[in-house]
Amino acid sequence: MNRLSALVLALLLGVSLTNAVAQESESTTVTTTTSGGEVDFFGPFNVNDATPLATGQLDLRLRYDWTTGRDRPNADDDHVGGVTLLWGPCSNVEVSLDLPVNLGDSGDMDGGFDGNADVYLGVMYRFLEDQGDWMPAMAFSATARIPTGDRSSGVDGNFRLLLTKEYDSGLRSHVNGFVITANGDNEPDTRHFQWGVVIGMDGPLCADGAVRWVADYMHRSSVHDHESNGHILEIGTEWTAADNCKLGMAAQIALDHNGEVPDFGARLNWSYSLMR
Repeated sequence: MNRLSALVLALLLGVSLTNAVAQESESTTVTTTTSGGEVDFFGPFNVNDATPLATGQLDLRLRYDWTTGRDRPNADDDHVGGVTLLWGPCSNVEVSLDLPVNLGDSGDMDGGFDGNADVYLGVMYRFLEDQGDWMPAMAFSATARIPTGDRSSGVDGNFRLLLTKEYDSGLRSHVNGFVITANGDNEPDTRHFQWGVVIGMDGPLCADGAVRWVADYMHRSSVHDHESNGHILEIGTEWTAADNCKLGMAAQIALDHNGEVPDFGARLNWSYSLMR
């Protein structure tokens, strides 16, 4: 908990300093927005924001993940792709369909085989918008793993509470809390109830806000019984190359010696808006 307390204190100090500078400065920072007028993560980070897609928007998103670790069960690097469709059917609601694809040497993923893994169906609902004072935007998301992959079983649920606060300087802070119910028999000794907390921030890297940085810290329970909790630091960027095209990247590093958590990881993201 010392790590978590120190990181929370650092984030709070950063927000306070940034607000102080913003109040003294006469310049105005313009931030990148979606068609709905709000900043929204398009890449899958460990932290998520409470901003849904704009109503009627349909995005196609592709990703590539690489992870490595000396103490992982098969000591192999994992290469995983992914295809995601996201749609905003109405105000404050976002639905998603995600299909991961194992790309060789995916020894720790879904039983150690290549090809498509399980399908994930998700929905997010923002029930409170940013009030402009101390109250952040709040949203709830739920994701279900559907056992479409070879030899997969059970249906898992991932439930997450999302809090996002935006500041005049263009910075945003985020707090996520999540629980996972793992009901399949895909791996032995799987912990059937898992939990975690993620804190993070993002902000503009240039005057027009087309490029933003993202940083977060995740503390989560182990995936398997009798293993220790994991601590992961993530740093990334997102670039709005055009109104309908975005690119991003992120890197993850384990903060402790835990065989379940990859020592290092990297992710590339591409997003294209099919409908706006």
